[in-house]
Amino acid sequence: MRLRVRHRKLLYVAFALVVLLFLMDAAAGFATSRMKRTFDDLRLFANNPLAYTKLFVSDPLLFWRLRPLAHIENEGLAINALGLRGAATTVDKPAGAFRAICLGDSVTFGFKVRGEQSYPARLAALLGHAEVLNAGVPGYSSLQGVRCFRRDLMRLKPDLVIVSFGRNDLWDAMQMPDSEVPTYSPAVFAIRNWVWRRNITRLAAALFFRPASVVGGERRVGRCSPQETAANLAEIDRLARSAGARAVFFHPLMEGAPDLRLPGFGLDRSLPRIAVNEAFMRLAPDTRGLFFPDHCHPTAEGYEVLARAIAQELKGGGYLN
Repeated sequence: MRLRVRHRKLLYVAFALVVLLFLMDAAAGFATSRMKRTFDDLRLFANNPLAYTKLFVSDPLLFWRLRPLAHIENEGLAINALGLRGAATTVDKPAGAFRAICLGDSVTFGFKVRGEQSYPARLAALLGHAEVLNAGVPGYSSLQGVRCFRRDLMRLKPDLVIVSFGRNDLWDAMQMPDSEVPTYSPAVFAIRNWVWRRNITRLAAALFFRPASVVGGERRVGRCSPQETAANLAEIDRLARSAGARAVFFHPLMEGAPDLRLPGFGLDRSLPRIAVNEAFMRLAPDTRGLFFPDHCHPTAEGYEVLARAIAQELKGGGYLN
């Protein structure tokens, strides 16, 4: 009888604690909603402001990736089961098929345009015989690119990898460079996710955490240093060759630059590259209307010119043999 009473008391205490924690979390959520300094601003979640949206899911190694089978009809966004933008495909390459993977950031992904208007989709139409996969992910740095290629894309056995990174590498890191962001095992990452998604955690972070970028004064640091960018791109080239594929690189675009190259970004001349910038300017000497107001993401018309420039360079350079 005493044992039953004790168990009942323990049950009451546990229930009271659950209710108390629920009320505290709700109160913390109300408090953080009234604060100017939010959890997302701090970017404590592995430098990841994109997780837990319709299009993205958090990742213990890549920080974030595209959510498999995500579908946003009004924006023309469709992600297949492999986490790539575009139509469904299989891991195994069809016999005799030529498979190209376009690896990059939001420019490769097709920022603000429908899937069929992105440069990988237009490139597939222009090449005709090749399967072209869009492995672009908005916000990716070259470090995320090399990790993604090593872990997820090499198994697709591409014949050609078309790579463009660098813009996000130059951005100021809110907390720390990408190479310093800790990675976790899947189990630890799942627990960490649960903890960070609690309002109590967010409130404590907003009240007591000081971002590294402002500790000891203003500190500006890129997500990847120029040396890290060069090393990451060289590693993609090495991995591609080890998988029996060819890698080819092109400079990030920047409207207004003399040759459309992103100022301050130099691609290592030892890497195989295609002169997309020069071909782009030959095909469209007047770039008005080819870029969005941010001056780096092409419009649908700009992507058409970009795809034609890449197709022209690939055919002329013998990359499709």
